[in-house]
Amino acid sequence: MKTFLQLSILSLTFVFSVQSTGWETVNSGTTKMLFSITSLDANRLIAVGADGMILRSYDGGNTWIPDTIGAPTNWLYSVVALNERNIWISGCGGTIMYFNGSSWSKRPSNTTNTLNGISFSDTNVGWTVGQQGTILKTTDGGNSWTSQTSGTSKWLNNVHASDTDNVIAVGDSGEVLRTTNGGTNWTKIHSRTNEWLGAVCFTSANRGWISGSGGTMLEFIDTNCATYHTHTTKGIVGMSFTKQGRGFGVGDSGAIFHYNGSNWVQQTSPTGKWLNGVHARCDTYLLKGNMNMYAWAVGQNGTILKYVENITGVTEEKSIPNQFELHQNYPNPFNPTTTIRFDLSEDAIVTLKIYNSLGQEVASILDREEMYEGEQEVDFDATSLPSGVYMYRIVAERMSDDDKAVSGPNFFSVKKMVLMK
Repeated sequence: MKTFLQLSILSLTFVFSVQSTGWETVNSGTTKMLFSITSLDANRLIAVGADGMILRSYDGGNTWIPDTIGAPTNWLYSVVALNERNIWISGCGGTIMYFNGSSWSKRPSNTTNTLNGISFSDTNVGWTVGQQGTILKTTDGGNSWTSQTSGTSKWLNNVHASDTDNVIAVGDSGEVLRTTNGGTNWTKIHSRTNEWLGAVCFTSANRGWISGSGGTMLEFIDTNCATYHTHTTKGIVGMSFTKQGRGFGVGDSGAIFHYNGSNWVQQTSPTGKWLNGVHARCDTYLLKGNMNMYAWAVGQNGTILKYVENITGVTEEKSIPNQFELHQNYPNPFNPTTTIRFDLSEDAIVTLKIYNSLGQEVASILDREEMYEGEQEVDFDATSLPSGVYMYRIVAERMSDDDKAVSGPNFFSVKKMVLMK
């Protein structure tokens, strides 16, 4: 399906084309119930479900194979992927599973309560929630988990961390809990509903969406919840947003809703099966003016759906940095992954490399990659490196109109980071 949209901003008109395949059913190879799905990129996906079912796809969700290496047999309810060596699952009987890049292993949760949702703010700090108000937190990359006082005995069904301080958990009978200090204190938010709540997504540090049974959709801003009318009684039990603010909600009888930036719109679904989870993402390395958006949904009887949307000629209003800048990595010290942020005041060809204390190159993150003006970030995985002090160096070469490097002064900067294992 292809449509053309016209958008007027500040008396300027931008025309862009939106082409979508719509939602399509793909063969999962299983009839087991699937509850959650996530991605490492547009090609590599992980889905989890009943009886320890773990599925992987390496071609964008077109084909799926079971991952049985060290997999548990408990029902698995939630999966998140921080990077290819840092994937987490929570499930029945206090199950917390960790994938280190080669195999799955169990992490001690010190509870037998079911854990329904799991979320990390970075590679070190995360939360999982579940049965009878259970909230567990890790600050050491999942090696140990500590119980936090939730103040409720209601089942908590999902959790989302915006950062290391701001976290929201949702549960039965309209329960919404929020912390702004990393879980030292959890405060109950008046949700204006008694419906079962199963999904929550931050879209910024203080704003986001909550969904649940009976077509419940709530928008929260700080500690206030407002009801959004979806005009359906179908439950919306799974939800996901891209970094660009586009979202999807899925639920009962194959219900699918799409948030286009201003409204929730029901989409045509190819299935009548219950959908439990959804994951959405947008490409970040694209030709200027183009964006690919992907979404995948999972549910009853092994159902997996796929959605692809290509938007061309996109012009977006954004804040452009007024200078090139390399930021300090976060977290620092780190183990084993960290995020490196940098600002580009114009399009550039970027090289980002890692050096040891002897000045020897040990890793190349970006090798003359064409990147666009704006705030950028990349993840660095130091699993194969020993503890120590490392330097990361960026070189940004200015580009001509034909996307080639031009002569003249380039930006370069070096910063120090510490790997502690």
